[in-house]
Formats: sequence, structure tokens, C-alpha cells
Amino acid sequence: MNVFLKRNDRSGSARTIVMAVAAFVLGAVAALYFAKQGPATPAVHHAGLTDATAAALQDLQAPVGIRFYSLLDPASVDEATRDFAVRVDELLATYAEASAGKVTITRQVTRNDQAATAASADHIKAFNLDKGDACFLGLALTSQGRSESMAQLLPEWEQALEFDLTRAILRLSAPAATGANTAVSTQPAAAAITEVKSLVPKFETLSVEQASEALRDRSYKAFSDATKQMRTLITEAEQKVADAKSGSEADQQAAQQALLKIQAEQTEKLKEIAAQLQSQISALEFLKKK
Repeated sequence: MNVFLKRNDRSGSARTIVMAVAAFVLGAVAALYFAKQGPATPAVHHAGLTDATAAALQDLQAPVGIRFYSLLDPASVDEATRDFAVRVDELLATYAEASAGKVTITRQVTRNDQAATAASADHIKAFNLDKGDACFLGLALTSQGRSESMAQLLPEWEQALEFDLTRAILRLSAPAATGANTAVSTQPAAAAITEVKSLVPKFETLSVEQASEALRDRSYKAFSDATKQMRTLITEAEQKVADAKSGSEADQQAAQQALLKIQAEQTEKLKEIAAQLQSQISALEFLKKK
């Protein structure tokens, strides 16, 4: 995260900055969430994972099994989605390594009727039905007799995958609460509860995963709109930096400072969107457990 904050590269592309901001924002939100889980073993860095995730995986209280369904028809699934599936597989391998075996991965990548039936049983969402055979790309997690599914993984929300997956792992590996301890220990802000009821009016009839997906879809649109605006503003600011090279040193410094200001302002907007989503999901979980 500090790499981005210290970045002063005048020639860096807007796309690189946007991706760095997204990683920074979601990493920051994840760190805030994991900080609430109590003292943890100092993080051991694992390539591809945030320090917060690495630390959480070292302290899992119970093993977690993950079934990875990547049943994709090359004739109907675009190359971007297939490449994304490869990256998901690599991420899962990193989770298994970082957890020292507490997270185990079972891969289902051979397309056949048996695999499709298993995917459906694990609540993985079928897609591309209008183009041919059903395709599946999702995760089913189990631990201590409990299970969760990430019904359909989407390339558009890749930056949030680590955050969502780690939260699911932590939920399943935590000791099951009984009696009075079943209630959520702290009630979310009233504003977040009101937002959930407004954004997902029929949340009572949906599972936590389904309602969370609805919230993530809305948040992704806001995130996408904000990054588009950010690209435009940063591209304009970078052009001013380039134009200022032929001017005075004062002009160059002013243009550079303007660029840094825009980066900081837009980063704050993305942080707010990510933090709002986390607040809404926490409120949703509270409501579903009442």
C-alpha cells in the first residue's frame, strides 16, 4: 500500500494508477476488518496476498475445504473470463500455501454431467445457458459442518475477490456460537441498516450470499463509475504535467502537485465506496442473524 502513496512517477498510465488504487482501497478495508478479529501472529508475506490475509490464514481455528468449479466451454466463454479463472486457481494455491495446509483446494475442471450436478448441488450458478452447455465458475467452502458458496466469480470484481474469500474463510473457521452468543456482538450503524433495507427490500427472502451479491453489484457500478472519472481526471492532469516540462520549474511543480491532489481525492472516493460496502454487508449479516 505504501508503494502507491509514495508513487511520483510522472509517466505512469492512468490504468496502472487505477489498479493500484483499487488494490490499496480493498487492502485497507480488509486490514480494518481483520484488525477487529483480535491479536494475530505477525504476518508472513506471501506473494499475491495482502499481509492482513496472510496473518489471518496463519491463525485459522479450523480447517476449511474449498471446491473450485471451473467448468468453462471455450466455445462460449470469452478469453478474459478463462484467463480470470486461471488467476483464481493461482490465488487459491497461494491460500493453501499461506495457511500451512489448513485450507485445502479441490479442483473440478473437467466438464461432464457429474461435475455440473455437483456444482449445482453446491449452489454454484450456471451461466451461458443461452449459448450452449451450462458453464460454472465459483467456489464452495465447507468447515465444521457449515458451508458457503461464491456462486459466480466475475472478472469485473476481481479486486474484491481476496477480501470476500478471506471473510468467508474466517466465518466458517470460527467456533460456532450457541445460545446468547449467537447474536452479533455489536450492532451496525443505523444508517447502514437503513441502506440495506432500502437497497435490498426483500432481503428477508434471500440468503446472505444472494443479498450480499446484490449489494456488491450496486457497489461495483459505483466503483466502476468512479474509476472512469478518475481515469479522465488523471489523464488530464498527466497531460498538464507533460505540457509543463517546457515551462518553468514552478510550473512543473504546480502541475505535479495538482496530479497528486487528484490522486488523493479520487483515492478517498474509492475508499468511501469500499468502506460503505463493508458497512452494508456487516449490517446485512446482523439483520439475517436477528
